[in-house]
Amino acid sequence: MAKKKLRRVALAGLLAFFGSNASAQTFTSQDTPLRIPPGGTSGTTISSITVGSGLSISDLDVNVDYNHSFNGDLVATVTSPNGTTAKLFDGVGGGANAANGGYRFDDESGNTFGSGNPIPPGTYRPNQLLSAFDGENAQGTWTLTINDQLPGDSGFLNFWQLLFVAAEDFSYADVLASSAILEVQATNQFLGQLADRLRGGVPTSAKQYAYQVSQFSAAAPSIASGDSANPIRLVSTAPSDHTVEQVSYHTSPVYKRRKISQTQAWISGYGSQGSVDNGFSYDFSGLTFGAQRQIDCFTTVGLAGNYFGADGGRLAANVDLEAFGLAAYASRQLASNRYFTGILGFNQGDYDTYRSTTTGDALGNTESDSFQSYFELGRNLRAGDWSVQPHVAMQYIGISYDGYTESGAGASNLQVAEDHFNSARGIIGTSFSKNMCVLGGTLAPIYRLGYAHEFADTNQVLTTQFAGGNALSVQGAKLGRDFLDLGVGFGYSTRSGITLYADYDAQFTSSHDQHTGQGGLMFAW
Repeated sequence: MAKKKLRRVALAGLLAFFGSNASAQTFTSQDTPLRIPPGGTSGTTISSITVGSGLSISDLDVNVDYNHSFNGDLVATVTSPNGTTAKLFDGVGGGANAANGGYRFDDESGNTFGSGNPIPPGTYRPNQLLSAFDGENAQGTWTLTINDQLPGDSGFLNFWQLLFVAAEDFSYADVLASSAILEVQATNQFLGQLADRLRGGVPTSAKQYAYQVSQFSAAAPSIASGDSANPIRLVSTAPSDHTVEQVSYHTSPVYKRRKISQTQAWISGYGSQGSVDNGFSYDFSGLTFGAQRQIDCFTTVGLAGNYFGADGGRLAANVDLEAFGLAAYASRQLASNRYFTGILGFNQGDYDTYRSTTTGDALGNTESDSFQSYFELGRNLRAGDWSVQPHVAMQYIGISYDGYTESGAGASNLQVAEDHFNSARGIIGTSFSKNMCVLGGTLAPIYRLGYAHEFADTNQVLTTQFAGGNALSVQGAKLGRDFLDLGVGFGYSTRSGITLYADYDAQFTSSHDQHTGQGGLMFAW
């Protein structure tokens, strides 16, 4: 039985080859042979073929290898993944037998199906034109339904085939539509680093005080040691001199201004890996750097740069991205230990794309402009050596892409329209840190917990078309709407104004995960 089936498949393949050009793609059923009907002498037999490639159908033929003792009992229909149907034959042939060997249905054939007894294998015009499928995406599950309407006869469906002749191929075009993940996630990492810095995260683990109010009286020792009755405002990031110079003893407060480091410069490196449930995986790594200035004991302003390279792909397709951006940021301490942070930034990206198709390697290049903003409101709470900083934030990233046309794959080259992608995430979280004196410096372990909800786009949808063809919408991988962020790190500051820090972050949604490591160095003077 297996050898007979193999010979029939080989014959059908030769028929497909010589009946069309050599670029045809053929897909054969894997759930056959099946009885016609499944039981008894009437009923419906259904077989399926799954097409894994994203072919744009320009011409479709269907080959059916079956036998039956009364062909006039049968109705055969093909259904595409999009739900389009076409009848191959409908109650034709009368009492003629259908013989093994294969019946190819081709719109261009001049032969009428059902004549002769038995009906000879060959190429025939279908009852309804298969051009109904032209322009559709072939990817997905196709079905062949054979309905045996009357009792008394039976047969077998040996196998059937879909023959896409000279089809344009947009295999893995979904990878092109997943490119937004690279820029959004890398930019999100950059904004997160700046927000951590301004709220007292990993880079600002060692706290410095601008003013200390000391009452030189009998209570002076407790005040000098940081009594909570006399709060000390956090305004800088360099180590401070905690010694208290006793000038005189009075019952009224004596204010002594401390020397603080008003300017800091910093540099950080980071790397990340992520994966989405549909098989798209990505990684990015980059360098952030900047400088900030303490304007007064309440206000910090700064300028930061961000350079990163990213790569993402699935199977035989990938997207490469290089981007550079600048951001201005500021933080203002408010009353009742509250603070407000604002960040405005801009990125410019350069993308290279690659897809493997049946007609060659499709290569593309485009550029993007990205605007981002971040605003956070939070509180600084202290309990002994611990700092707790609950916060809420709103983050927006808007990316505009230039249109482009692929090259290198002939008829399978896609024309991709210009596009725009929006990400708007509401964020709520908290961070915990504790200062400890170690080796003459300050060591601070830091822990973070956050939740974000995406209010805008969850995946990119590209409008594409082949040259002279109909427009096609291609969807990218979906990150999901609800993000859980976990982080742990430490910072170590020396009394000379140098801070070292390292950090690990994990991000999860219902359809993806991402893991990031970072580390850096800061100088204060």
